[in-house]
Amino acid sequence: MDCLGEFFIDEQGRAVKWVSIDGELKKYYAGKDGEGVIQRNEQGEEYIVVDGQKRYWRRERSFSTEGGSERFSEFVFFMLKPDAVRLDICREVISGLRERGFTVVAERPLKFHEELVCRFYCEFMDRDWCRELIEYFCSQSALCLLLKPAVVPEEALRILKEIKMAIREKYGANGNTMKNLVHCPDSPEESLRETLLIFGKEFLSGLCN
Repeated sequence: MDCLGEFFIDEQGRAVKWVSIDGELKKYYAGKDGEGVIQRNEQGEEYIVVDGQKRYWRRERSFSTEGGSERFSEFVFFMLKPDAVRLDICREVISGLRERGFTVVAERPLKFHEELVCRFYCEFMDRDWCRELIEYFCSQSALCLLLKPAVVPEEALRILKEIKMAIREKYGANGNTMKNLVHCPDSPEESLRETLLIFGKEFLSGLCN
């Protein structure tokens, strides 16, 4: 596989780059849940293969931000997944976030239901992998955090990624694409979408008034 150029955002809003495989031009996707060459089945549905499983894009249950929501971008989203709650490391993680300059504006223990899982992870979901993900998130509450950083959102997310990787390294969770303790968004746009989905516009408006 030969890479041709840099990543760009395609017409479906995906981060992709062109690659050449046996002389054929294909898109290569890289996202928060995996990466791989975009392929099509006989019905024309696009998917990538991750850990031996096909994962399809399914956007009918997606959640998009509304106009005027940009004022909430001063906040960033962070989540301790069910396995982190089970390990009882939430207070330790929150203490570490505060040490890195984050103010915890709100904590929301949340047991996901199927619809919410599908809206939160809306980029692509294979049926088998989707069922495993739903069972995982519905098994126990996660702890969702609304954070206010002391730096601009882009820098805040860079710091959160460092914290995320350090936590996964400490507790040996780097090798699992699902049960890996914590989640943080990849971009300010994703952070805003997840913040609105989990905390709601009414609650956030009250914080900004």
